Amino acid sequence: MHISPSTRLLIHILVVLCLSYRLVLSQDTGLVDDVMDANAAEVDGNQKTAEPTESTTESDSSTTESLFSTTEGDMNTTESEMNTTESIVSTSSFPGNLSCVLANKVCVLEGTEDLCDPCDGINCDADKYCLSDNSTCTTKCDCTDEKKIENKEGVCIDPCNPTPCQNKQPCKSILTVPSKFQCQCSPDYDGEFCQNEHNYCNDAKPAKCPIGAFDCVMKGVGQYDCKCADGHNLDEKTNTCIKVTQRLSVDLIFTQTYYSEAYNVEGTEERKNATDSIHSAMADLYGSLLISISYDNFTQGSLVAHYKMDMRMAANGDPDQNIYDLMKYTINCETDNAAKKACFGDLGKPHLPINGTVTEDLRCNDVFCPVGTQCVPIPKSENSVRCSCADGYKYVKTVVEETGRQVDVCEDIDQCTLDKPCKEGEICINKPGTFECKGSPCDKKPCPGNAQCKAIDQYAYDCQCDWIYIASDCGTPWPLILVIVSSVLLALLILAIIGLIILFSRSKKGSSVVSTSF
Repeated sequence: MHISPSTRLLIHILVVLCLSYRLVLSQDTGLVDDVMDANAAEVDGNQKTAEPTESTTESDSSTTESLFSTTEGDMNTTESEMNTTESIVSTSSFPGNLSCVLANKVCVLEGTEDLCDPCDGINCDADKYCLSDNSTCTTKCDCTDEKKIENKEGVCIDPCNPTPCQNKQPCKSILTVPSKFQCQCSPDYDGEFCQNEHNYCNDAKPAKCPIGAFDCVMKGVGQYDCKCADGHNLDEKTNTCIKVTQRLSVDLIFTQTYYSEAYNVEGTEERKNATDSIHSAMADLYGSLLISISYDNFTQGSLVAHYKMDMRMAANGDPDQNIYDLMKYTINCETDNAAKKACFGDLGKPHLPINGTVTEDLRCNDVFCPVGTQCVPIPKSENSVRCSCADGYKYVKTVVEETGRQVDVCEDIDQCTLDKPCKEGEICINKPGTFECKGSPCDKKPCPGNAQCKAIDQYAYDCQCDWIYIASDCGTPWPLILVIVSSVLLALLILAIIGLIILFSRSKKGSSVVSTSF
């Protein structure tokens, strides 16, 4: 194959351009110059070889083959040079496989001053990217999707798929929290996973509840009911539960109105007019002191109204003040003055019997006092109480709570040590604030025979004998023993005397026989 000199020159130029482009990309201009110089020299030599001659055809043919061979060699040389160039470029990026390290607060190639990017040469999975920390020159592969995190196997997953949140509450990926997600709980649910129903009754101030003392009951998810606690009534104007400090029961007689059964039937016009008239009059009299009225019934005797009023104590703290005010009101009630509306409407002028009111002081209702004390209303105070020592306790000192309430500190009195409060033979047992007398364990006469029972405590006893008795049952008296012992001793003495007499008699007879033989 014959290749013209111009073709070979064009090939060399293209090779040089390719090498130059790759060398520029690798930012190694020195190497590019060397390669270009080498190729330029080779091109000059080839140009000289390629000059036309007047040689013979055989010479041309031989020269052509030589040129073709040379061109192939040049091309092989070019490939070798390209491979060499690629190797040099790679070595330039990571010379000697040096590490990217921290030096003088910047990342440089180890042992050099060349700046480097710690992520160079780091290959992450398809769904991850290299994240470098230039303060330490370290790297990590992080999930490309900011909503995903790595699991234990290093796989990028969405922490909200499947959702860990319960009760159909939404899940949100938040990589800044330890769990990497957050359940967006509605106000009706609590807990990390919205697994608990929110108890509105435990809130400091449930939205649906009145101000003051109230009872709250949950009725399901997000549903609850509130009402004023026992001893309190709702003031609808202020939505406040007001403590009832006095209950006044009233029997009011209306002599100008005749009784009928209709007054005791709910919904009738008679009952409605009567209750409205009484309520209007009491509200006019007591104002804000009146909390509520409840009607027991109406009875005969003209018309007698029986009702109870839950009230606040009068400002002076006198439990009888509200009764005095009612008495004056009924006495001075206008019924005949056309310029004034009758106090009780069509019911007419009322009459309050002497025993027509009963008052209860409720200031101590629902008041908790420590053990050993009892609630006592403070005189001349509408709603103030104190905790004073109860019976059976002695006063030590008084402390004032944060609420301002005074509380006595008291000690129990051991009443069993005072003047023997129990009957003879009974056991006194001291208890907080009191004592108890229990029968002696000797009441059932547990000791046998003549033994005497002596109580040790309310359960234990001891059986003892009087001095004249012995034996386990104290059944044998000392005199009987003495008689028996004396009798035995006397019998022994008599036997001894008889024995001596017999011996003496035998001894005397023996002496007589001896004398006769001589």
